[in-house]
Amino acid sequence: VGLTAVIGSALFAFKTTPRRVEDEHILKENEPSRPWIEVIRPQVMAYESAAAGKSRVLETGDEVEPGEIVKTDIAGLATIQFPDGSVLRLDSATRVILTQVEFDPGSERLIAKIFLASGRVWSKILILVTPDSLWEVRTSNAVGTVRGTAFGMAMLEEKTSVIGSEHTVRVRVVDPLTHETLPTETVVTADTFVDINEKDIPDIKEGKTVFAAKKVTNEILADPWIKDAKEKDRQYNQRIEKL
Repeated sequence: VGLTAVIGSALFAFKTTPRRVEDEHILKENEPSRPWIEVIRPQVMAYESAAAGKSRVLETGDEVEPGEIVKTDIAGLATIQFPDGSVLRLDSATRVILTQVEFDPGSERLIAKIFLASGRVWSKILILVTPDSLWEVRTSNAVGTVRGTAFGMAMLEEKTSVIGSEHTVRVRVVDPLTHETLPTETVVTADTFVDINEKDIPDIKEGKTVFAAKKVTNEILADPWIKDAKEKDRQYNQRIEKL
């Protein structure tokens, strides 16, 4: 655990770029660090709320506030960097909300809850140090929970897709009407995937449809987004090994 904490701290220092912050945003020494964004390709926006709230154009180094909607346009690409070294990569035409982010630099405890409204994200999580740490990505009809892994998640046309890349992801179905997380669960491992179609949820609830992961196809692995994410994970792992 101690070694993991040291690696996490070193990786964060290794990855961090100069941040654009006004005087009032400079963090105090005893304040938890906050997630910030790396804009790979513009344009990336942040909105206070879905109801035409105050908006701003994000640039590399800008902090992302919990509750903000972060949106990439049809050409935009971005990575949200978390204070422990974990990352969330946003594909083009993607909307996410960091519903909860808490980080304690002393214990390395991280709580990250992300809502994927639409589009695709790729999570690369450093091994979560404390037992009460959590990384969760939720859509309107599914939730994926991990402790240290890499996986992709998409929400397109009322279908959630989860693809595993490293270790395991626990995936549960969410009732889109009641927002209740159902007890039905499957485990997605490296190079397996599961799709959750909203129209199939009633049958899943009644046990009429099998909810289980399947082996990924060559067609899925050939997707440029997935190939690029896996290559970036490989480079990420090399940096950890070097540290």
